[in-house]
Amino acid sequence: LIPCKKPVLKNDALATTKDRLAMLETFLIEIPQSRIDPREINRTSPSYTSETLADIRKEMGENVSITLLIGYDAFL
Repeated sequence: LIPCKKPVLKNDALATTKDRLAMLETFLIEIPQSRIDPREINRTSPSYTSETLADIRKEMGENVSITLLIGYDAFL
């Protein structure tokens, strides 16, 4: 799971980076085989989903399926 550092298109986001990490850590207690990927949080530039997906695709290759889960608010 990759938390967003700060949504670029959502200036009024209430959750901080620390909040996002804490929510994921709490969620992952129930799913110990999952992990948090901090690539966006560690990025010094703004986080764009398209760049993150391109990075993942480059790492995993063309023959590996990836899934993008986003919140309804981001979907809209």
